Amino acid sequence: MNNDLSICTYNCRSAKSSLSELYQLCEVYDIICIQEHWLLPFEVNMFAQLHVDFLSVATSAVTIDNDVLTGRPYGGTGILYKRSLSHAITVVDVKESRMTALMLHTVHGPVLLVNVYMPTDYGTLDCAEEYMDICAKVSVLFSESDAACLLVIGDFNCEYNVSSRFYDSLLHFIDDNQLVCSDAQRLANVFTYCSDNGQHTSWIDHVLCSKLLDDMITEIDTHNDYQSSDHKPLSVIFSQLGLMSCPNSRTNECQLNVRYDWDNADINCYRNTVYSGLNDVDIPRCLIGCCHSCDNTFHHSAIDDYYTSIMTCIRECTQGCIPTISGRSKPYNVPGWTDLVKEKHETARAAFLEWVADGKPRSGYLHQMMCRTRAEFKLALRRCRAAEEQLRADAIEPRN
Repeated sequence: MNNDLSICTYNCRSAKSSLSELYQLCEVYDIICIQEHWLLPFEVNMFAQLHVDFLSVATSAVTIDNDVLTGRPYGGTGILYKRSLSHAITVVDVKESRMTALMLHTVHGPVLLVNVYMPTDYGTLDCAEEYMDICAKVSVLFSESDAACLLVIGDFNCEYNVSSRFYDSLLHFIDDNQLVCSDAQRLANVFTYCSDNGQHTSWIDHVLCSKLLDDMITEIDTHNDYQSSDHKPLSVIFSQLGLMSCPNSRTNECQLNVRYDWDNADINCYRNTVYSGLNDVDIPRCLIGCCHSCDNTFHHSAIDDYYTSIMTCIRECTQGCIPTISGRSKPYNVPGWTDLVKEKHETARAAFLEWVADGKPRSGYLHQMMCRTRAEFKLALRRCRAAEEQLRADAIEPRN
C-alpha cells in the first residue's frame, strides 16, 4: 500500500483560464492548494465539477453588496482533495479569503494544513500590516486547534533569505511556530514566479511545516511546463504520514457551525454530483431479499454502514458544491462573551493601547503583540458568535 501523500500549490491567476492545467494536477496529486482563483462567491462550486475524483473547499475574495460587483474579482483561495482521502480530512472554516484550511488526521496526530495567499507588497503601510495580520491569524488558528503539526503552503509573496519588507514578518512567523522552510532546504536556483515579459523571476511560493513533517518529505519540485499562469506549481511529497479516519467522537467545531448558501448554489451541479456519488455507494448484498423482520445482527450492522455511507456522500457533495456563509449576530449582548472572549478582548485592548502609546510603530515587539492579540480576540469572537444559538439554549436550560 502506498502511504505517500502528494500536495501541490498553484497560484493559477484565474481558475477559469487554468481549468485544463488544474485538471492535469488532479491527475497527479492528492491535494491541490489554489490561490488567486478570481471566482465570485456563487462560482466557487466550479471546483467540485472539475474532476470526478475530487472534492473541494474554497473562499471568494469578492463581496457582493446589493448584487453590485465593483472592480475585478482578484484573489480567493481553495483546496481540492481526493474523495478517497475524505475519511481523514476535516474542513476548517476560517472565514478569511486569503486562507483555506483542512485538518488531516494522521497516526502522528492531527496536521493543520493552511493554504495561504499572502498580500503583495505595494509599498504601502496597509499591505505590510495586512501581511502581519494574516501571519497572526494562521498562528492563532494553529494555537487554538488541537493540531500536533502545522503545514502552511501557498503564495507568500516573499522570497526566503532575500531582504524585503515582508522578510522579517515571514521569519517571525516561522520562528513563532517552529517551522522549517522545506523548499529552501532542498532546492536551489529555482523560481516559482515569472513576469509576463519573462524579464523578472522570483521564488515566492513556499512549503513551511513543522520539523516532524519536514523529516517525512521525500521530494519537492517546481514544474515549469505549466504556462497559463505567471506562477509555476510547487509540489511536495510526504512519506509514511499515515492518514487515518477522523475520530467519530470529535466533530470539528467549525464544521458544526457551517451554514450553506443555497440561494447562490448551482442546484443542477449539486444534483448531478449527489447522483454520481450515490451511484458509487454499494448496497450490501446481504440486504437484498432480506425480510423486514430479520434479526441477524450482521445485517443490522450492514444497514448502519450503508446509512453512514449515504450520509457521508451527501455531506461531502454539499461541502464540495454549496458555498458557505458565515453567521451574523448583533455586536452587543453576545452569549458566551464572559467565558470565551472577555479575557482575550482585554489582552488585545491592553496591547493596542501600549502600541498607541509608543507611537504606533509599524514593526517590532509591540506591533507583533498588537497584531497577534487582536487576531486571537477576533477568532474567539467569531467562534462565540458561531455558537450563539447553542450558548443561548444552554443559558435557558432549566437546572435541577
